[in-house]
Amino acid sequence: MRPRQLCLTFCLLLCSCGVQRTMTLESNPPGALIYLNGEEVGRTPVTHDFLWYGDYKVELRKPGYETFTTHTWVGAPWWQLPPIDFAADISPVPLADRQHFSYTMEPASTQPANPQQVLERADYYKSQLEGEGTTRPTTRPVRHATTKQSNR
Repeated sequence: MRPRQLCLTFCLLLCSCGVQRTMTLESNPPGALIYLNGEEVGRTPVTHDFLWYGDYKVELRKPGYETFTTHTWVGAPWWQLPPIDFAADISPVPLADRQHFSYTMEPASTQPANPQQVLERADYYKSQLEGEGTTRPTTRPVRHATTKQSNR
C-alpha cells in the first residue's frame, strides 16, 4: 500500500496547476498608459500577471490629464501565506488570485503657469544642486593633441 500512495502523491505533484495571479487595472477615464514599478504595462483597462505580493509603484499618463502616481499594496490571500502557500502551489486544483484596482485621474489645468511660482521653484531646485560643492564639476587641464607634420 505504501508504494501506491507514494506513486499517487508523485502523480499529483506532476499534475499540479499552481496559482494564477492577475491584477486588473482600470482608470477613469479609460485609455491611460499605465506603468508598474517604472515598466509600461499597457492602456487601461488592462489585466496583468504578477509574481509577488507587496508594494507596487503605479503611474498613469493620459494627454489632457495630470500624471497620477501612487503606491498600491497588493496583498496575499490567506492561502498564499507561508507555509500554506507551498500546498497551494502544488495543488492539483487550479487556484486563481485576481486583484482589482481602480484609479481616478484629474483633468490637467488649463490655466497658464504663474511665472513667479515657476521662478521660485527654479531657485529652490538650483539651491538644492549648489549644496556643498559636490555637484560642481572639477576643472581639469585641457590637453591638446599634437600632430607631426611631415615635410615633403
